[in-house]
Amino acid sequence: MSETQMDPGAWAVSPTVALLRVGEAWLMEDPARGSHRILNNLPGWLGRALAALISAETVTTEEAHFALKAAGVPEGHVGSCLRSFTAAGVLVHSGTSRPHRDAGSLRDRQWAVISPPVDYRDPTAKDADVQLMYRYAEQAAAPPCATQAPETWARIPLPKPERTVGTGGSLLDTLGRLLYLTNGVQSEIEFGPLPRSRRTPPSFGASHPFDISVRASSDTGERTNYYYQPVEHALVVLPPPEQARGTDSARLAAGKEFEVDLSIHLAIERVHWRYRTSTVYPTVLLDLGHVTETLRLVAQSLDISLVQTSSRTEPTLPKSDHVLGPILRQYRAHWEQKS
Repeated sequence: MSETQMDPGAWAVSPTVALLRVGEAWLMEDPARGSHRILNNLPGWLGRALAALISAETVTTEEAHFALKAAGVPEGHVGSCLRSFTAAGVLVHSGTSRPHRDAGSLRDRQWAVISPPVDYRDPTAKDADVQLMYRYAEQAAAPPCATQAPETWARIPLPKPERTVGTGGSLLDTLGRLLYLTNGVQSEIEFGPLPRSRRTPPSFGASHPFDISVRASSDTGERTNYYYQPVEHALVVLPPPEQARGTDSARLAAGKEFEVDLSIHLAIERVHWRYRTSTVYPTVLLDLGHVTETLRLVAQSLDISLVQTSSRTEPTLPKSDHVLGPILRQYRAHWEQKS
């Protein structure tokens, strides 16, 4: 078989390869090989091509050619694309097993997740890490500690909770307490050029890579989407792009009962900018557990009924750099005003 030909047998996407976006660059990492590299060229069809190969689970060489052509790979480049996929380890022979969980290359990654890479009690280690952050900042600006919304958008300021126990107060007081104690920014900090924040739930590297959106009834009777801005401690109205920046939807409906839908969105850029390997993904899942358990405990302390739901309504901000990320968890919260 010549070097320009592929084995006609069955192929599959590697079970260990990962793509990771850092700013404007993409990295490909394969823990089984103990390697990663920057992708200098990322054509628009690459995502569609990989999705087609993954969904097929296993493909013959002929089927892989067809899938890549359907994904938009130029006619004259399908063969070279497949050969580059196999050379890079993206495509492997079908039936290739995952490495044993105790394989050396994977164990290095496992320890990277649970063991601190540096001892911050050593001042020189901290200084070196800060200098690394400044080098990152020369390539791409560090993301803010919370998603920003245009100042011209309508807002509902929320009262910050008093340092007292109890559930008295208005419905807005209760909602403000729930959101603030779950994800509100209690103080802002900086790690070199990187903005960070302190909140109730713990978070790996103080990343807090989640945003919360609220869907509730307004005075007009419509169900309106709001983004909880944790620095301002306010609800920002999320109008659809074609809707004028409104004012009516900035007032929540009042009553003796209140029901809202809460969505937890992933803000992965707050993690990817700082930690540039796929080992960070388990920490995101760990942080998700922290924030959801915090939400549950706060709701319980406020006598709020909290039920996980599966609706997929995803409010977004129109500008591409202000989009709330994918929804990881959704809940319906219901409570009554205390007399």
